[in-house]
Amino acid sequence: MDLEQIVREELTCPACFNFMAPPIKMCTRGHSVCNDCLHRVTICPKCRGTMSACRNFALESIHSKIVVPCKYQAMGCEYECLGESMGKHQAFCNYTKTICPFANYDNCKWKDALVNLRLHLLEKHANNFYVRDKQKFVSQKFANIQAYHYIFAVMYYFEHFFRITWECSEVTGLTRWAVYLMGSPEDAKKYAYKLEFTRGHLVEPNAIPLSYKSVCDSMPQKSRDLFKDHSGFYIHKSELDKYCTNNGNLHYKITIYSLEGDEDSTKCDAAAVVAASPDNTQTDVVNNSK
Repeated sequence: MDLEQIVREELTCPACFNFMAPPIKMCTRGHSVCNDCLHRVTICPKCRGTMSACRNFALESIHSKIVVPCKYQAMGCEYECLGESMGKHQAFCNYTKTICPFANYDNCKWKDALVNLRLHLLEKHANNFYVRDKQKFVSQKFANIQAYHYIFAVMYYFEHFFRITWECSEVTGLTRWAVYLMGSPEDAKKYAYKLEFTRGHLVEPNAIPLSYKSVCDSMPQKSRDLFKDHSGFYIHKSELDKYCTNNGNLHYKITIYSLEGDEDSTKCDAAAVVAASPDNTQTDVVNNSK
């Protein structure tokens, strides 16, 4: 048996048989178990001794310096890297368990691997899920909104999920708009979005349509952290009311595109909008007002 095989065996948890990662805990006799199993077992799987809160710092140091597989390897993930970097991958691995993005808004209890999310959204949330790189929306009676209001939908393109979010404050009247990539910050930097508002009944016919372009941000783990870093497009509702139709509806369009090989696209701007290819217009139906 070579040295690498010996090390891999030492790093294998005797309870779940997955690779252990810091913090690696020990029993009173020095046998190691992963941190997840520490909370599931009452005695050591090897010697039946008492578990302790002591960490195996020597084994943790070794783990950080060798190439280890993702803990979701059995589910199909083939990614490998140095142990010290594996945590970043596993946080956004396609096989990690994730909750439905509509959990807080549609009371959805779904929780499964990220690779299964697309099928779930198609089956259960088709009215707010779009498999394309551009989509037109209409927010009905936008001009009549007086209380706190939020909307969001999900688009899927480039094998990534993008969450479209906007909200309106009942206190200040400020609206905030953003598109978040449901993935790592590194992946988010590879994509950008364009938000476009078409002309309304209070806008001059020859006026330049309002548009905003920005690099995507990574979707926060908690909904309350949306717009926390002040990213996205901010505009007072009274200004957007000018872009509403005579019946108070606000029409807007979201386009997702890749930044790879396009350095100029990383800049935020307000510019004229070229004619877009035809696509379906959908009502942004998920909302909360109080």
